Amino acid sequence: MALLPLCAIAQINVKGTVTGASDGEPLIGCVVSVKGTAINALTDIDGNYVLSNVDANATLAFNYVGYKAQEVAVNSRTTIDVVMQENTNQLDEVVVVGYGVVKKSDLTSSISTVKGDQITEVTTGNPMDALQGKISGVQISSGGGPGTAPKVIIRGVTTVNGSTPLYVVDGVPIGTDINFLNTGDIESMEVLKDASASAIYGTRGSNGVILITTKKGAEGSPRVTLETSYSFVRNYKYLEPLTTTEYMNFANVFSKESYLLNHDMRPYGPNSYDGGWSPVFYPDQIASATNTNWLDYILKPGGINNHSLSVNGGSKYVKYYVGMNYYDQVGTVINSGMRRYTLRSNITAQIFPFMNLSTILNVFSNDFTNSNADGGGAGGVGKDALQSALMFPPNYQVYDAEGNYMRYRSTANPAEMAMFNDNTKSSGWYVNLSTDIKLYKDILKFRGVYGFNRENTRRTLYIPTTMMWYEVAGVSRGHIGDASRDDQTLEGMLSYSQKFADIVGIDAMIGMGWYK
Repeated sequence: MALLPLCAIAQINVKGTVTGASDGEPLIGCVVSVKGTAINALTDIDGNYVLSNVDANATLAFNYVGYKAQEVAVNSRTTIDVVMQENTNQLDEVVVVGYGVVKKSDLTSSISTVKGDQITEVTTGNPMDALQGKISGVQISSGGGPGTAPKVIIRGVTTVNGSTPLYVVDGVPIGTDINFLNTGDIESMEVLKDASASAIYGTRGSNGVILITTKKGAEGSPRVTLETSYSFVRNYKYLEPLTTTEYMNFANVFSKESYLLNHDMRPYGPNSYDGGWSPVFYPDQIASATNTNWLDYILKPGGINNHSLSVNGGSKYVKYYVGMNYYDQVGTVINSGMRRYTLRSNITAQIFPFMNLSTILNVFSNDFTNSNADGGGAGGVGKDALQSALMFPPNYQVYDAEGNYMRYRSTANPAEMAMFNDNTKSSGWYVNLSTDIKLYKDILKFRGVYGFNRENTRRTLYIPTTMMWYEVAGVSRGHIGDASRDDQTLEGMLSYSQKFADIVGIDAMIGMGWYK
């Protein structure tokens, strides 16, 4: 007879909410762990977390970037809410706030900062994907395909017609996507999370503003940095389709129940079963049927090649930064991938003691292989690659007796989806020229900015005659589309900043802008 322990350790489930002390907003992506164990969880968009099988006498650890780590004893409690305190050592850091900078300790609006080293922790084709879970009050949903723009929703700012925030790179508004930027070239990103912070950009900032500052040169001898990596990418376990045996048996059950229902037979009506139903699949058919896992034709392993080279340095009067990047991602869904080349330079020159000039140049080339797995199709009804793989019967094979792709109603054969050809190429450049002039010491300053951004895009699409598409087969389809865009920005700003007796400070700015 086995001996029972004298006492059992109580295991409980613990839940709660994590918020920030400064604004009371939920902290998204806060790491909540049981100290001394491998049990952990991340807070969701509302700051909520749930931990299962926790020792009633355990200690919970809470960790979040920019906040002090905190430990709380469980003491048999099932609900533990925590308020995280900001790391006061960071309050003297300077934060970009649109047309200027300010110390964190002087902030009155809700602004979050993410430094470059946090952004490069994740290898991604779009810098915004690297911010997932790093900023409270900001929800970022990945676009799915390599390099595609994620959906960004900033708490406290009403999203207009599903539009994205305004991106401002080095003071110049860029548009609605920043997949042309190498994450390794970013110094910091500031998110203006409330209406008062983003109001200075007018209607363009109605969906929130994300300010991006890129790296600059530093005084000293040239410093060469080479970063290279390869990442393996695998899919999380996807929906498990029925096997052939399960599918055929369920088809028989459904067919018989439908027969009983349509003829008012028990248990759906008063009549007795008349024995007139015939199975869709007979036992010998089920026993001899082959099994095809159509997801194997759609999902596959992927990988990311990422290589960057940068040089920066300079003297007291001229500082420079030059960065090059090659990024190549093979997606985990057929016909998905991204290849990007970028070249970026940032040069600052001190022309006079009271005046300096800066020029930033960014050149890029993107090549996207667009997967047909975005949930679209003919009205969204089983026409994209993943939906077809889940709808296609597992007892079907790739080819019929004549060697043609097998058909199932109006759904394309998943194996045939590999013939889908959809490619987008975009290239462009932008230049940013700025000057800073001290009109009177550090009290009265003038800043002028001119930015020019040009982008060209071409998309080509081809669907062969054999492929079932939009409920039609036997007709090939093709498309070629070209688009180009030029953006220009010209701004002039006069700022005044002075402290009186270290008690009262006055900061004022007036400016004018022209945008085309």
